[in-house]
Amino acid sequence: MSSTKISTSADSVEVFYRHAGPRSSPVLLLLRGFPSSSHMFRNLIHLLATECHVIAPNLPGFGFTVVLPPNGNFYVEEIEKDSWAPIQAYWAFSTSSDREAIRTAALNSHTTKWQYTFGSPHPDSIPPESFYLNVALLERPGNQDMQLDILYNYCRNVEFEVKVLAFWGKIDQIVVNEGTEAYRRDVSEERLRVEWLDAGHFALETNESEVAGLIGEFWGRLEFELALRLINKKRNGRV
Repeated sequence: MSSTKISTSADSVEVFYRHAGPRSSPVLLLLRGFPSSSHMFRNLIHLLATECHVIAPNLPGFGFTVVLPPNGNFYVEEIEKDSWAPIQAYWAFSTSSDREAIRTAALNSHTTKWQYTFGSPHPDSIPPESFYLNVALLERPGNQDMQLDILYNYCRNVEFEVKVLAFWGKIDQIVVNEGTEAYRRDVSEERLRVEWLDAGHFALETNESEVAGLIGEFWGRLEFELALRLINKKRNGRV
């Protein structure tokens, strides 16, 4: 696996990313969520790189890319009520005390480590640098406020229908199992596939081989469907 830094044309923002696989292969983009970075894909990338050109950027506000933060994505049904109660209060009232309550409860080393280890079938096998790297990056000047801005922006999400392969840790206490029902509501059955993993929130720390195999199978099916559509277009004289 190789990794590098590039500078984008958007205000000369320097974006750190990891990538692997032939550049001539189809591109697979891996995006992560709070509080991690492309580091969470370090075990998965090389497993997928035989078939794809895998790119895992550190989006603004995460990892080694530091600029204004983006939005996040999720369904309301995914929220575990107790864990998200302070954030929902922040959405509703947007007071400074609500904001500081989240900073105290969520942006600390104990909570970050808990996200990695709780629900994992093998918590002792998770490399400690996984969560300690997140802790160190969260502590950079200004970064916590970026994370708090992102958490507030979650309430502004727009939902789209796409073809979805969803992996869910059975014992995840942050993004809970009921979230799958929201996917089933908005994504037609033929476009949705949900795979349940014996894992917690950060399943890629222990289940990366299983996930890679399922992604490879799903990817192969998408390529087949794309090839079939192109053949049909040619037959109908539209290509």
